[in-house]
Amino acid sequence: MAMAHLISSPNVSSLSTAVTVPSSESESEASNFKNIVDSVKNFMAVLYQFIYPYVMYGRALLPSLFLDLYVNGVNQVFDFEIDKINKPYLPLASGKLSFRNCVFIVASSAIMGLGLNLMIGSTALIWNFVLCATLWTCYSANTFVLKRPLVLTRSLIVTLLFLTFYATGLSLAKDIPDVEGDIKHGVDSFSARLGQKKVFWISVFLYEIAFAVAFLAGASSSSPFWIKFVTCLGNVVLGSILWYQTKYVDVTNPASTRSFYSLNWKGFDCWRLETDITRANDRG
Repeated sequence: MAMAHLISSPNVSSLSTAVTVPSSESESEASNFKNIVDSVKNFMAVLYQFIYPYVMYGRALLPSLFLDLYVNGVNQVFDFEIDKINKPYLPLASGKLSFRNCVFIVASSAIMGLGLNLMIGSTALIWNFVLCATLWTCYSANTFVLKRPLVLTRSLIVTLLFLTFYATGLSLAKDIPDVEGDIKHGVDSFSARLGQKKVFWISVFLYEIAFAVAFLAGASSSSPFWIKFVTCLGNVVLGSILWYQTKYVDVTNPASTRSFYSLNWKGFDCWRLETDITRANDRG
């Protein structure tokens, strides 16, 4: 009887209610968070629908506008103190625009410009934006940190050329195993448009061109002989391994093309490691 009274007592009932309240609050918080996430997704979808038709008229018009905003803005951010003397009429130097707001505009321009290019889906536009933004950022930052203009050295030019060819190959190869789904959902990828086999070989040739550029740069450099030898040999080996593996690739088999795509990334990592080692030891 005492036990039955204890179970049915108001205190136990209150305790049970108290225990279940946190669970209810947790569910409420999770529901609120989900609603916020859904709202953000809906807003981005509406924003995409709002922007997309206008982008289609001029493909690179809006991304170029944001790139221009970024390039000019990032230069003013890094040259803030210099512009106070040389160009006091500029918004940031004159105080018409706060430093925080200028940084916000610059960051937003970079995000919006890259985002629009990704929406358009043009590899050329994406890499044009990334390379231009990167070069101008390096130029502005280098001027700010070292107080001298950026010098496009031989090694920097070679690296940019290698990355351009190799990264383009990677971006093309990435869609090869997904062609079935792309066609089904109306995604106009290069693999869906040109065919898996053709895109596969285009990407392979781009990889080989990248290794050839690095090989020629190493062979014609003024570095010590052993560095030239390692550089040339490394690029020949990497290019040969990649070419040899092509005969085992079935372009219609997603698992096979994904495996080869993974190998391409490993080749890139090896090239980067070899480049870092040789440059670290290059005193020429």
